[in-house]
Amino acid sequence: MERLTNADGTEYWNHAYVSPLESENVQARCIKCHTDLSGFVHDIQDKMEARTIELGYALEGLTNSLADVVASGAYTDEQLADIRALNRKAQWYWDFVFVENSEGAHNSKLDNNCLDKAEVFIHAANVLLEQL
Repeated sequence: MERLTNADGTEYWNHAYVSPLESENVQARCIKCHTDLSGFVHDIQDKMEARTIELGYALEGLTNSLADVVASGAYTDEQLADIRALNRKAQWYWDFVFVENSEGAHNSKLDNNCLDKAEVFIHAANVLLEQL
């Protein structure tokens, strides 16, 4: 909720639910540096969404491969422990970005950092799976 000031100078919290891009307060602050605020935000979000989807499919592939290996019964829990841990770490970082709900508009540096970590963990787990 944004804090606004009415005509007589009284400050109040605006409880109207609108996109931040439609907020007069946000527009007034951000337009100073971002003349095309909507384009700026949508560019960030489009790139973040594409990368999140791409890594989501990679994570799904890893999870399915791990499930197949587990179902085969050919490996012990000890042999699979590192792969499982990497899978969980990758899932955690990917989940953070997926549920953060701004598609990178709030903090794209943090979201990209999380996706970078997820990607590293996915790759490392896949390498270990190939070595089984």
